[in-house]
Amino acid sequence: MNDLFSEDDRQRIAEAIDKAEAATSAEIVPYVVVQSDPYPAARWRGGVLGALLVLSAASLLRVGPFPALTPYLTDLYILAAAVGTGLSGALAAGALPPLLRALTPVEERQRAVYRRAVEAFLEQELFDTPDRTGILLFVSLNEHQIEVLADRGIDEQVDESAWIDVADHIRRGIEDEQLTQGLLNGIDRCGTVLHEHGLEADADGADDLSDHLRRGDG
Repeated sequence: MNDLFSEDDRQRIAEAIDKAEAATSAEIVPYVVVQSDPYPAARWRGGVLGALLVLSAASLLRVGPFPALTPYLTDLYILAAAVGTGLSGALAAGALPPLLRALTPVEERQRAVYRRAVEAFLEQELFDTPDRTGILLFVSLNEHQIEVLADRGIDEQVDESAWIDVADHIRRGIEDEQLTQGLLNGIDRCGTVLHEHGLEADADGADDLSDHLRRGDG
């Protein structure tokens, strides 16, 4: 995770937050995790799929015209190959994000990312601002998913489509393999959305949450 952001990246993100917050009453917190959940069910699915592939292949070879393979198609060999391939499938599901996504239903990933985003919102105490104006820009990399959570002081005034637009700005940067630029785009768009909805900066200009990127271990 440390390799994802240089010191310059972090500084640019902090400056973007400061700029966006200067014109609005919001407290914007970008939060990035590699993955929101270990997805144990995906590992089981990978293991079962690997074992089934071996068993299916062995069944086909046993009835096919491959007499040279007959000595290797004993029950013991097949069982050993199925176990080995099953273990490999389980390990691959945990180590390869594309395979993990393929083995995890979209709804399951969405629930996991949303749950982790809520945990991050609470961890960072975004609820503890005077006017309930905290906004979390949550990015879960392996799932390719983004959640934007706003506290009630803002959520009551901004419709859901605006947050979808903010998430799309972040996503486009990530798809271009520019994670930092994606966050900068999202922060800038977030500031614009808040300004458009009349959420102007407080008179005292207090900064209740520090302006820096948060990174999770998940």
